[in-house]
Amino acid sequence: NSVFLGSAANSTVAVIVTSNIVNIPWTATVSSSATWLTVSPGSTTGNQTITFTATNANTDIANPRIAYVIIHATGIADQTIIVTQSQEIPAFTFTSQTSNGSLSINLQFNLAGTFYIDWGNGTQTVQTASTNNITYSTATFHQGDEVKVYGSGITYISLSNKSITALDVHNSSNLISLDCSYNSINSLDVSQNTQLNNMQVGYNNLNKLDISKNTSLLTLSCISNKLTSLDVSNPPLTKLYCSQNNMTFTSLPQRKSSYTAYYYAPQAKIPASITNNKVDLSSQLYSNNINGVKQTTTYKWYPKASGTALVSGTDYTESNGVFTFLTSQSDSLYCSMMNTAFPDFINPNTLRTVNLKVTIRIPTVVTNAISNISGTTATGNGNITDLGIPNPTQHGVVWSTLPGPTIALSTLTTQGAISATGTFTSAIT
Repeated sequence: NSVFLGSAANSTVAVIVTSNIVNIPWTATVSSSATWLTVSPGSTTGNQTITFTATNANTDIANPRIAYVIIHATGIADQTIIVTQSQEIPAFTFTSQTSNGSLSINLQFNLAGTFYIDWGNGTQTVQTASTNNITYSTATFHQGDEVKVYGSGITYISLSNKSITALDVHNSSNLISLDCSYNSINSLDVSQNTQLNNMQVGYNNLNKLDISKNTSLLTLSCISNKLTSLDVSNPPLTKLYCSQNNMTFTSLPQRKSSYTAYYYAPQAKIPASITNNKVDLSSQLYSNNINGVKQTTTYKWYPKASGTALVSGTDYTESNGVFTFLTSQSDSLYCSMMNTAFPDFINPNTLRTVNLKVTIRIPTVVTNAISNISGTTATGNGNITDLGIPNPTQHGVVWSTLPGPTIALSTLTTQGAISATGTFTSAIT
């Protein structure tokens, strides 16, 4: 037997008092210490509606205040109604960058009554709370103002597509459903909203989301944010929508047997870089499947504008997810990755890297003057100033009596691979 009033003066709430005895007279008496509360009517008969009114505001910014109303009828045990007036702390606030003019929100409460909205001008306007989904609006909103909603028992908040940059709902402890999708929210604390069972936070700028305290949460949509990981170990989720974030094989939550819907593909392109013709994607080499069994990732490299994959062993080599490129490519490349632990990453929604430009570093050698010349022999002299990537597999000199000799000639020395820069000599015979 509890009712709740807003923090402002003249907050009201109505309840129906019923009796199994027809037309029995009864009285409603407010506890003597609660001078801020009135009840009307104070006495009547049979089934009647009584109204509780807070005659002044609760100016305590930290604590609600409580009154006790005793319903007394002769021959029947007294009944106590606990009346709580909320403290001067808003149930939730948000800042919107929507254009000057109209702004609306949708709310639902667990009890009918009154609550208050400050649309950003510092004035609390009286509103009627409903157990139905109701739209509340203003025509005089100013861009960038903070809206404050005062009241108890809010179970549903819908703020979708309101150009919101900041949202604070931690005082809405009765909240069951929250929709703040399609905004520009950077952070969101839902640790106090333990009754949440439906949360729609997609298409924002969230880079983390802690739902460890939301032990009633059944449906979560966090599509198109910037999440790099998501811990879903505590909530009893049945539906999870987390695609278009920054998660990978190693950070995505694995499907639970309780899921009736799980959408995780695609994800944002994985950052990658090329250093000394090497790309390290070893962090994505393994991922555990739903049974905890380690699965190995399959990698394929493609030109940005072509569907023809590069050839392993010809264009690049691979060692445990680290790639060394052997040939320059005229177009940028990306790596497409698939792992049976997450089977929905299939074309065109594979997990892939950003585009990378691959230019092989060519070895540089300086030809020095021939020395030790005799009638049939000489010494060739060279200086390798840059090994390039990868290291050369062969080095030496080639000679001819004609200008421009090439390694297609048989008149050459083959002195094998080399792993350090510097001068070398070759015997010409």
